[in-house]
Amino acid sequence: MYRRRLIISFAAILGAMQLTGCAEVDSENIKTSGIRVDADISLRDESVSVIVDLETSNNFTADNIVLTSGDRLTATLAGETIELNRANDRYIGSFQGPFSGDELTISLSRPDDVDAANSVINLPVNFNISAPDDGATYNAGEQISVSSTPVHADVPISIRYGVRCTLREGSESIHGGRIGRTFNDITDTGVHTVAVNSVLNALDDQEEIVPDIACPLEIEVSRKTTGTLDPALKGGELTAGRRDIVTGTVIP
Repeated sequence: MYRRRLIISFAAILGAMQLTGCAEVDSENIKTSGIRVDADISLRDESVSVIVDLETSNNFTADNIVLTSGDRLTATLAGETIELNRANDRYIGSFQGPFSGDELTISLSRPDDVDAANSVINLPVNFNISAPDDGATYNAGEQISVSSTPVHADVPISIRYGVRCTLREGSESIHGGRIGRTFNDITDTGVHTVAVNSVLNALDDQEEIVPDIACPLEIEVSRKTTGTLDPALKGGELTAGRRDIVTGTVIP
C-alpha cells in the first residue's frame, strides 16, 4: 500500500509541474555555468535571423532566463554586432544582406559573472535547386532527379519529397495530408534520384489514391551546420540552416 501511495504521489507531482509549465528566472540569480543556450539561425536570400532560448534546467523543468542586471546577448556577423532582444520568451535579432559561409558569433556579456563570448558557427554556403524546374510534372513509374548547386560534399544535405493527393474514402473524395519521403543528412553528390512510386507508397492510404488527379508536389533541399558553444555555458545547441524549395505535380 505504501508503495502504491508513493507512486501516485510522484505522478501527482509530475502532473502539477506539467500544468504550471516553465517559470521565469532573472539571470542575476544564475551562474554562467548554469545557463543553457539553444540557438537556431535561419538563412534566407537577403537576411539571417537569430533565435536564442536561454534556459536553466534540472531533472524535471526548464526555466526561461530573463537577462537582468546589465547582462546582454549579442550576435556578430561580418563585422556587424547587434543586440538580441527578448520577445515571446526568446532573444531574437536579424542581419540584412546575403551571407554565405560566414562566421557568426553569439556572445553573453555579464558584468557580475563570467562572460560566454565565443559561441561560434560557420553559416551554410548559399545554394539553389538547379533541377527540377518549378512546375515540372511526373507520372507514376518515373524518376525525380534533384540537383543543387554549388555542390559541397563536406556538408550533408536533407531532401524532402512531399505530395498531397486526393484520396477516396467510401464514395467521397477527400484531400490527404502532405506526406512523402525524407532523406536526412546524406552526402551531397550533386544529384539525388527517387522513384515517384516510392513517394506515393509513403502515403498511409496509398491504395485509395484517386487515379489521374494531379497531386501537388513540393521538394525541399536543406543544409545545416553545427557550431561550438562557449565552454563557460552549461550546454545547449547551436545550429544554422538554409533551404530551397521547388514545386511541381505528380500524376498517380
